[in-house]
Amino acid sequence: MFRLIVILCMCLLSLGAFAKPVVIGYANGVGFWSYPKIQTYLSSSRNSEVILKHYSSGCELLRAMQAGEVDLAYADVPLLYQIQLVGLPFEPIATAVTRAQNDQGRVTYTSLLVTTTNSSIVSVRGVEGKTLGVVSWTLSGQAIPEMLFQQVGLLPTETNRTIDRYKQVFFTSFDEAKAALKRGEVDVVGYPAVYRLNSQEYGVIAALNDIPNPALVVATSEKDRSSIQDVLALLNNIPKQYQYPGLGNTMRFASVQSTPYTYWMKQISQSGLFTRNDCPQVENAEEAEEKAEEKAEEKAEKKAELKDQSTSDQQDDKVLSEYSQGSESSSQDDTAND
Repeated sequence: MFRLIVILCMCLLSLGAFAKPVVIGYANGVGFWSYPKIQTYLSSSRNSEVILKHYSSGCELLRAMQAGEVDLAYADVPLLYQIQLVGLPFEPIATAVTRAQNDQGRVTYTSLLVTTTNSSIVSVRGVEGKTLGVVSWTLSGQAIPEMLFQQVGLLPTETNRTIDRYKQVFFTSFDEAKAALKRGEVDVVGYPAVYRLNSQEYGVIAALNDIPNPALVVATSEKDRSSIQDVLALLNNIPKQYQYPGLGNTMRFASVQSTPYTYWMKQISQSGLFTRNDCPQVENAEEAEEKAEEKAEEKAEKKAELKDQSTSDQQDDKVLSEYSQGSESSSQDDTAND
C-alpha cells in the first residue's frame, strides 16, 4: 500500500512538472533554434517541456508575447526597443554567446556596412540612390545602417523627401542579404563581422565596434519559475556536441549585461526611425489594461442588469402567484355560496 502511494505521488509530481511547458518564441536566429541537435538537447530536459515557436516577423512575435503565448523570446535590440515602447512586461535575462576564432565565445561583435569590391560606393554618403539590403528586426542589419544613413541626411524612399533617398529590400537572414549583394540585387548590406567575408569580393565602408548580441527576454512575472530557470541552465551549458556549428553562430547563452542594450535602445529612440507604427496592431500595455478594465466593467454592468431583470421577473411571478391564489379563493367562496 505504501509503495502504491509513493508511485502515485511520483506520477503526480511528474505530471505537475510538465503541466506548463516553456515556450520560446523567435523571429530571427532561425538557424540556431531550428538546428536539430539543439532541439534534441532542449527536449532532453527532465523537468520542463520546451516548445519552440517560429514567428514570421518581430510584430507577430510581439503580439504573441502580449497574448501570453510566449515565456521566453529571442530578441535583437530593435525588438527590445519595441517591447519597451509598448510597455510589455518582459526583460532581458540572458545574452547570446557567439563563436569567435579558436572557439572563443563573444557577447559583442563589430557591425560592418558592406558592398562588393567592384562597387562605386566608397562612403556612407555614396549610398544615395542605391539599394540597402535590410535584415529585418536586427541591430546590425537594419537599425545601424538606417541610423548611419540618417546621420548624413539620407532617408528611405517611403518618406516624403524627394531627394537624398535610398531604396530598401527586406530579408529574413544575413545569408540571404549577402547572397543578394553578391548577385547585384542590392548595393549595400549591414553585416556582423563575426561572419567571414571574402576580401576579394566584399569591401567595408563603415564599421562600429562593441555591438551587443541578441538577448533572451522573459516575462517578468515568470522569471523565477523553476521550469524557466531549468531551461536557462540548459541554454547556459550547451555541450559541444550539441552546439550550432560555424563561426559567428550562437554557441550558448550567458548572464545578461543590460548596459549595452540600454545604450542602443536610446540610440534608436533618438533616431526616431522605429516607432509604434512599425507594429500598429500591437497595443500599448496601458491601452490594453484600460480596454480590459472597460470590458470587465461592461461585463459587471450586464451581470447587474441580468440580476435586476431576474429579481423583477421573480417579483412579477410572486404577484401573479398571489393574484392566482386570490382568484382561486374567490372562486371557491362563490361556489360555496351557491
